Amino acid sequence: MLRLRFPRTFELIDQIDDRSDSRSYFREFESRITDPDRERVWTAREREFQKLDRDAWNFLKVEAQPYLKTKNQDGRAWSQLISALNESRGYIYIKGLGCSDVHFIPKVNRNGVESPDVRGVLRSRSELCEVKTIHISDDAVRARQNGDSTSTENNLSPEFLKKLDRTIEKAKDQLLAYPVEGDVGRSILTIINFDDYLGEYKVEYYEQIDNHIGIQPEDGTVLVFFNSCTAFHKTVKMKNAVVINE
Repeated sequence: MLRLRFPRTFELIDQIDDRSDSRSYFREFESRITDPDRERVWTAREREFQKLDRDAWNFLKVEAQPYLKTKNQDGRAWSQLISALNESRGYIYIKGLGCSDVHFIPKVNRNGVESPDVRGVLRSRSELCEVKTIHISDDAVRARQNGDSTSTENNLSPEFLKKLDRTIEKAKDQLLAYPVEGDVGRSILTIINFDDYLGEYKVEYYEQIDNHIGIQPEDGTVLVFFNSCTAFHKTVKMKNAVVINE
């Protein structure tokens, strides 16, 4: 029954040679999917996976495979796997622009700069997208490891905004370094995992991000943010970026 509901998720699972290994992300998928929050997350993931054509899905499976049994010991668990799977959202975004010939770009390093994630064609214009995932802070990781209680702040720290700037600049370098002839559109899709994992202050956070990026010089790059569904979920709008509300 679960295989019928989550066919592509199980294609990922079937790539794991030993699911009993404690490093395996999907070790207890069948029993843990009964949790309503987990079920919601993976129902949404499966829906995203289904929007990829077969070639794109096969590419993503290969990208994700090395991380299915790679549990980081620094408290960030399977963050590399989540970052890889998030690339599907870049494909869906480019496809949603009306592009044809949408495909993932093979990972190539040119002079120390990685290639972006997705390419498509909108009429005669190439569209490129780099997907970035920002995970929780080191402080939040340590608190969760130690079982410490943490207070939720409604203001983003200067350190977070600097991290965001570095992330966007790296993505811009990747987009600019990729060789494309003719007119090119460049987008950066960012998924943020705030320390406030319930999302109680997400509206305030995105307003602060909006104000922050609004004072940066414009260079034609389209900034896109994916507003993931959380316990305190609200629709977000930004003046200086596109928002995809899950």
